[in-house]
Amino acid sequence: MGSGDMGPSSGPKRVFVSSVRYKANGVTSVCQGAADSQSLGGTWKAWLSGLGLGPTGQTAAISRIQSSGPWLLLTGEVVFRNRGQLSTQPETAIRITETKAPVPLNESVWTGTNLGGSSSGKNCADWSSTNIGVEATVGDPNSIQGWTDSTTKTCEASHHVYCFED
Repeated sequence: MGSGDMGPSSGPKRVFVSSVRYKANGVTSVCQGAADSQSLGGTWKAWLSGLGLGPTGQTAAISRIQSSGPWLLLTGEVVFRNRGQLSTQPETAIRITETKAPVPLNESVWTGTNLGGSSSGKNCADWSSTNIGVEATVGDPNSIQGWTDSTTKTCEASHHVYCFED
């Protein structure tokens, strides 16, 4: 660990919603590339629930995030004050992309995650399917209440991804 690397649990972290929409079978590793494309630095993880995504194979999105927070939008607003708050609603909508632009209204974010951070069980067959008959839970990036579980959508569509610095 270098002198500039504070590790996953100390200091403020950032969160954004991807500017690009992705098919369900390509979402698990997009966050690091999106952050790197804007020279944000840090280690980034998608807010997704699914088998094998956590550090020891957990399915819940909340188990993937190990830092203690707080998490801020790239524009500086506080979203979550600490890791415990990840299981509740954000203080502001996660509506800012890695390019610092707001995501348009009526967009969706792949999550497979219930409010509280647990798996909804609906995750496009663990993010491997783009079939019309398979569904996933999605969130609304312009909402506080429905940020992680506003509805379900079929897996042939393309949606955004929440990216958390860890």
